[in-house]
Amino acid sequence: MSLVRRPLRIGWALRMALAGLAFLQGPAMGCSCVWPAQNEYKQNLDRHFEQASEVMVASVQSTRLTPGDISGYVNGDMFVEDAIFVVTEVFKGSRKVGSELSIRSAIGGGQCGVSAVNRPVWLEVSRRRKTDERLDAKLPGAWLIFGDGKPPYEFSMCGPSKPINQVGKELARLRSRRQQ
Repeated sequence: MSLVRRPLRIGWALRMALAGLAFLQGPAMGCSCVWPAQNEYKQNLDRHFEQASEVMVASVQSTRLTPGDISGYVNGDMFVEDAIFVVTEVFKGSRKVGSELSIRSAIGGGQCGVSAVNRPVWLEVSRRRKTDERLDAKLPGAWLIFGDGKPPYEFSMCGPSKPINQVGKELARLRSRRQQ
């Protein structure tokens, strides 16, 4: 009979040890929004345009990555990317072509921000099947930017700003709207 009880005790002890380890883990952090699906983005383009104080296309000139979050709290998984853009087209707002624009995005550690140059990587093209090697997306360096409020604006999975190679039809719509 003792042989029957012993495995049960070990099983119980193992379960208790694993349950105890769950309390030792750090907090789980994750962004609570999802990058909008392409069809949803198209449907909401007019709403995004109306809500924004500025809408423009701009090209990234420089980026600087700093450890921590916007408030200065430092954690190995969090970064702040400060990016300088030069405006190339204006659809809404008083900003002039050729002017500089600052973007400040909180990246990683549960923050929803994304990098203007995909470093750290937030956008993948695919993975190679045999090696599971990640193939990072190459961003074109230009973004369609919807700014609301006071700059610096932020690139976020939750917001409407996107790399220019992901907004072909939407950009054409904005250009035709401007010509009317």
